[in-house]
Amino acid sequence: LIYMVYDGENKKIDMVSLPRDIWTNIYDGTGNGTVVNTAKINSAFAIGEEDATIETVQNYLNLPIDYYVNINFTSFEKIIDAIGGVTVDVPYDINEKYTSDNSGKTLIPKGRQSLNGEQALIFARIRKMDTDVDRGNRQQEVIEAAISQALKINNVTKYQEILDSVSDNVNTNFKFEDLVSLAGNMLSGFTIDKHTYEWYDGESYDGQSIVYIQDYSYNEIRNDMLKALGRSDEMTPKNQGTTTETSTNY
Repeated sequence: LIYMVYDGENKKIDMVSLPRDIWTNIYDGTGNGTVVNTAKINSAFAIGEEDATIETVQNYLNLPIDYYVNINFTSFEKIIDAIGGVTVDVPYDINEKYTSDNSGKTLIPKGRQSLNGEQALIFARIRKMDTDVDRGNRQQEVIEAAISQALKINNVTKYQEILDSVSDNVNTNFKFEDLVSLAGNMLSGFTIDKHTYEWYDGESYDGQSIVYIQDYSYNEIRNDMLKALGRSDEMTPKNQGTTTETSTNY
């Protein structure tokens, strides 16, 4: 789960990854404020797919969600290949023993690398060598690289071809005209601020390993998002919040 704001006036993207093990209220997606249970945030999709996920994330962050994109692994690979791959900084050798088997064969060497779709998916998904937060940071790096690479194409027909090829495996409420307009606005340049929550581990009532976001980190990043949305009047005071387990019940 990644929350992203694009400020078209200042041509700036702010985005933050939500660890999948955040413990919070799960909503049913009807928009009536109905809480189904309290669980890991990623479980919302099993309750009501995009609708439940959006309502859950929106209530957790106390921030609006206007657009969404839900993409599966197949389309992820196709899109990365269609734009010509992405260039990222690989923090360590990624071997098969950390993905599918124990052969130890190096799939992606450490260093700055140009990755195809299959490699980019491995890079974005793997977490056996680090943490869920590190994985979120890698996913944000892939998104940044993909946006930059896609804008180099600057061809509406090509964009349409890419979207048509993955339409069966992507759910979104974006219209094609919206995406073309967005790309056009970004062609003259843009900046990206990638945010990372500070968090601590916990345990649920039924023994699951879960994550709580530190209140000060939640507030700081929410304020950054509100600034990007032009809603600074709703900002949370910097000194508000504690590090209690109730910090996730927004």
